[in-house]
Amino acid sequence: MNEIIWLTISFFIVLIFSYKPIKIRLKKFTDNHISNTQKLINEAKKTHDEAQKYLQKLEIEITEQNKLNAEKLAQSKHLMNSIKLQSEKEIEQEIKKQLEIAEIQRKKDEEAVKKEITLKFISKNIKKILKEINSNKKSSSFLNKSLSELDEIKMKN
Repeated sequence: MNEIIWLTISFFIVLIFSYKPIKIRLKKFTDNHISNTQKLINEAKKTHDEAQKYLQKLEIEITEQNKLNAEKLAQSKHLMNSIKLQSEKEIEQEIKKQLEIAEIQRKKDEEAVKKEITLKFISKNIKKILKEINSNKKSSSFLNKSLSELDEIKMKN
């Protein structure tokens, strides 16, 4: 038992003498750990603040870009509508022009057909008159002159 007491006393003496250096070392260790943790927290706060500022900057840029895109879209729609209207007007004018050309061509064709029919009719009548003249064997200068004039008219047309 005596040994246990001495062992306990010696343990307490070692504890008393080693308490101060252990306390100092523990304090330094915890202070270093706290300061390192504080530095990491401060760096994290700085990084967080920088990230927040960058995020705000990006949000502003995105908002501005969206506005620009909306303006460009509106301009493009307006341009597209004006091009569409212009194209429709040009198409309508081209259709009118082609219809006018077709109408003019139709009138020319109609005139040509009328002339052709008239010439055929005149030619047919001339042939009848010539047959009749030849069959009656009558020669008249007036009829011959009239026939010559009809031939000239025929040649002109």
